[in-house]
Amino acid sequence: MQGHSYRPNDDVTRAREGLQGLTYRLNDDLTRARQGLQGHTYRPNDDVTRARQGV
Repeated sequence: MQGHSYRPNDDVTRAREGLQGLTYRLNDDLTRARQGLQGHTYRPNDDVTRARQGV
């Protein structure tokens, strides 16, 4: 059963499953960049990651 409240690890799980949550953790930004997914907001490090991947 799913409760209204969830643990921070759920954010990471959603990112790995390819689902987008309204709010996500900083680590999710890096996870999305590695998976090639684009979020509405991303960290400066993501620019470097995308450049290395040739995106």
